[in-house]
Amino acid sequence: MKLVILTIFIFCSSLLYSQETNKTDINTYKLINQVIKKEGLNHKFGLELKPYNRLSHINSDSLFLSEFLISKKDSQNYISSFPEKPKVLSPQDIDTIMKQRKKSFPNWDNSKLRFNLSNKKHFYSISHPVYNLNKSIALVRIDYHCPGLCGTDKIYMLIKKQGVWEVHIISSAIH
Repeated sequence: MKLVILTIFIFCSSLLYSQETNKTDINTYKLINQVIKKEGLNHKFGLELKPYNRLSHINSDSLFLSEFLISKKDSQNYISSFPEKPKVLSPQDIDTIMKQRKKSFPNWDNSKLRFNLSNKKHFYSISHPVYNLNKSIALVRIDYHCPGLCGTDKIYMLIKKQGVWEVHIISSAIH
């Protein structure tokens, strides 16, 4: 009897985990495709299937994220400094994001992004989105790689307002 109950429990737990994973998967690809569309990324370019694992171009991710830390004077005006660096992250948000950065994410499913995987000269690297504590802010990095000195790195902050993600470039570099 105990074995039957244990088996049912394990089955139900795995089913719930699978449903939550699929929901996360759908939301991740929806968010990434929104950035791809807004930025007009070229689907003729390739894609590195392994998600990029850093946010910052130069500094450590924690130092980079601290630039967006809310101070007492900023707390009254949530996004007062766009297009400057918005002060929107709490220390708890930074901790939450840093824990996500340590995860190992699965490779991208290109059938959901539709890039040309045979193009090895011009391609993108895309980080998995990471979210603040209440999932109202997401951060994504997209790098464009090409032969020579023509690539770019952009870091996007997506802010959810009334159920809609607004896409903002918060950092960019040319290499």
